[in-house]
Amino acid sequence: MVQIDSSLVRKFVGTALVGASLLAASASAQLQVMTVPWRGDPNLQHQVVNGGTLMLTGAAVPAVGCSLASATWDPGDGSPVIPISVANPRVLEATHVYVGSNNQPFTATLSVTDSCGTTITDTFRLVVIDPIGLDVEVNMAIDRALWHIHKSLILTNIGTIPAGYWASQASSASTASSVQALSIHGHRATGNGAEDPYIDDVLRGLAHLPTELQPVAIGIQAAGDPDSNGNGIGIQAPFSGNPIYVGGQVIDAFVASGTPNAVTTTGPAQVIGRTYADIVQDMIDMYAWGQSENGAARGGWRYSFNADSDNSTSQWMAIGGIAAERVFGTTIPQFVKDEDLNYWLAYSQFRDGTYASWDGSLGYGGPISIVDVSMMNTTPSGIVQYVMCDVPPSDPRFDAAQAFMARNWTTLTLNNRVYGMFATAKAMRLAVPPVTTLTSGTTAFDWYRAQTANGDPVDGLARRLVSIQQADGSWDGYWVQDDLATAWSAIILSSTIVQVGPVAIAKAYPQQTAATFPVTFSGAFSFHPDPLRHIVNYEWDFDNDGTYDATGISVIHTFAATADYPVTLRVTDDTLPQALHSTNSVTVHITPPPFPPTAVPGGPYHFCQQFQPWILDASASTDPDGTVDLYEWDFSTGTLDFTDGSGPNPTLDVTAFFSNLGPGVYDVALRVTDNNGGSNVDFTTVEVLAPGAPCIGGNPTITCPPDFTEIWSGGVGTGQTDPSRTGVATYQDQCTQGVQLTHQDINITPNTLQNPGAPELVITRRWTLTDNCGGNESCDQTITLTSPHGQGGLLMLDVRPNQCPNEIASGTGDVGITIPGTWRLNATDIDASTVKVHRADGVGKILKYGTHLLGPTYGDVTRPYYDETGACAALGPDGHQDMTLHISSRAMRALLKLNPLPDGTRVNLIVSGKMNNGDSFSLTDYIITQH
Repeated sequence: MVQIDSSLVRKFVGTALVGASLLAASASAQLQVMTVPWRGDPNLQHQVVNGGTLMLTGAAVPAVGCSLASATWDPGDGSPVIPISVANPRVLEATHVYVGSNNQPFTATLSVTDSCGTTITDTFRLVVIDPIGLDVEVNMAIDRALWHIHKSLILTNIGTIPAGYWASQASSASTASSVQALSIHGHRATGNGAEDPYIDDVLRGLAHLPTELQPVAIGIQAAGDPDSNGNGIGIQAPFSGNPIYVGGQVIDAFVASGTPNAVTTTGPAQVIGRTYADIVQDMIDMYAWGQSENGAARGGWRYSFNADSDNSTSQWMAIGGIAAERVFGTTIPQFVKDEDLNYWLAYSQFRDGTYASWDGSLGYGGPISIVDVSMMNTTPSGIVQYVMCDVPPSDPRFDAAQAFMARNWTTLTLNNRVYGMFATAKAMRLAVPPVTTLTSGTTAFDWYRAQTANGDPVDGLARRLVSIQQADGSWDGYWVQDDLATAWSAIILSSTIVQVGPVAIAKAYPQQTAATFPVTFSGAFSFHPDPLRHIVNYEWDFDNDGTYDATGISVIHTFAATADYPVTLRVTDDTLPQALHSTNSVTVHITPPPFPPTAVPGGPYHFCQQFQPWILDASASTDPDGTVDLYEWDFSTGTLDFTDGSGPNPTLDVTAFFSNLGPGVYDVALRVTDNNGGSNVDFTTVEVLAPGAPCIGGNPTITCPPDFTEIWSGGVGTGQTDPSRTGVATYQDQCTQGVQLTHQDINITPNTLQNPGAPELVITRRWTLTDNCGGNESCDQTITLTSPHGQGGLLMLDVRPNQCPNEIASGTGDVGITIPGTWRLNATDIDASTVKVHRADGVGKILKYGTHLLGPTYGDVTRPYYDETGACAALGPDGHQDMTLHISSRAMRALLKLNPLPDGTRVNLIVSGKMNNGDSFSLTDYIITQH
């Protein structure tokens, strides 16, 4: 096994410059070598399928006066080193086929020697995923695409400032989208250029983009004032020949950088020396100024400002505007949204309400205006504008448009229209809430994850793009090719559009087991590349229907029959104003016995110097049809031989070993063997934090399950309020020492265990997360069991308290009509002057307070009993004040015309009135006539 010591692997002289362009100069003080880190983090692993080919990627910066002499890649799997060309120091690559078990890590090493005799190495982490699945295929496709983008960059200088651009199509468009694609996959301008060669690409692209911009004087338009910041200018990107198409892409690139306060060092006057946020505002103001005011085209945009409109073009204001508004806080004048929504979109969408044929489509220059692939490019382009105009997916206009897309999906995908695919990804991901499933009639599918191989009616964008990627990592599409198509495809394959989103990683323990046996699903290895963001929700879809069935970082589920079950995890972060999502799937195999054991090595571990001992814990390992008898660990350098610790105990003290290694991230392997001789291997990581470093996890986050309400069906004693029914809190805690999630019912109202006949039971359940790194967080969940008849703790009626049945005979004296107070509503808050009593069938008089009804008197004389029509039982006080009104039996019988009724006649009564706050109430009970 190979350990990765993050304090040693970057063997550079001096301090790494965050955000610095280390590839910018032709030479440095000393030879520098850097491999490409997955998602910008050297501790994360590139993915490769078992038996698949992975491109090992890296770059070097030669020392002054010392050219590169030679370089090799050691794949790290015991195979021979691979000599590689050093003709281009920016491209030090080798391909290698990896074979291993699922989750098996490898560490490849890039070694570079210069003509002065200096040799520098750097490491490249990867992991084998087996079996092949959509998620690993997507990650491999993204890996290849970003390397192609890196290799395609054309290096330039603007004065002394290193710059670069991509030029397969309009340079501003290709450059902007390439910068965006790199940025949202974790290679942002703020990254460490000493560790990530893609940072240089992003910085060069961001240096080039301002040179493509031009300020324009703008003024008030008929619909409103476009100049949100009052500086009298807008900014366009005219040098592409189509500023409206390109402007949105340039905005997205600036926004994707994540640096609104970064200041440009290139560009013309009124561009150079300004922040990205200021420039983006002027670009939005330019769109606002250039919105069409012409007839049917009013409200949209086309090839030039203040001209005609088409949806293909208009989407670029929308995509730029959405990103700028949500991430940079840019102002979009309200009139821009109103004009687009009320005029252009209203005109260009065809609606006949049938949800069939052309219904819902948005045309190119108007309704049913076809330019290409039956409006499957322009319909999602129109939806993007609906999103900018704050139209939710539930709106009939949005819904009809997505239904049109569902009906015509293959027209888009089978024609490789990357342009329309990109519009679709923008529309569905940026909608509020995001749209996962396209639906029309009985047709429903996940627009991104669907696969016909899994029984879906069509392939989604992920499967389609993976299948048409070219060998060099690029894509070519109709209308867009090479650099631009590759950047757009990489963005589509991400989980977001302009921001760095979370990364979901789903694991199942065991992955092979028997029907009805529990399977534990864990999202603990999920992470967020942005250190300022956190994952706050974990959701699980067990039946592959697009609906999430459970929440929690760890959940348990059983499967009823023999089959393969793909289970999807969706994680959600705390990005505002719109949260970001990511999905990942794992397949569980339900088979006949025998079953292998399941190795669960725990982790990922984070060991703090101030909290020892450091323990590896495999106690979650299981065997469905036997016992785990042997635990074997491997965490030392060299062959994977499982000789670093073994025995029947699932825990192992590794304090001494990892203390000697020092801070870093290290791979750990576990092999378990069961009583039948079956074995299983799995892998995890250990991060040893530097002395004095704050313990990861000292600030954990906890999220309570949703409040739970259910009709009483047995109560506390029968497990109705067990967490398996009411939900388990989720948490994020990178500390792995002594993590405990507990719950305690701190308040129960009423304060005694209730029977089904009692008022609603309300429990305040406090969930608490603690760890040995000093973390302590809690949240409260409310669990409510309503009465069997749904009365929910509201006021009830009890005629003749503690009498059953409620017989009203001629000899009966005073009749008390009691409104029992409950834990939720206080009967003393009733406005007695509003109370009325009448027969439900309308016969007789209405008994009114002050005329027929006397009182009220207050006291705890009864408690509600929920049967069909109200209280009829001998029940004593319940601790709540009740209000009783009085009437003589004689008056009641006469006014309600009870005297003519035969003995035993049941008469339903209704009591109504108002509370002191004005709320109305209406209560029922029944009486029995007797003579």
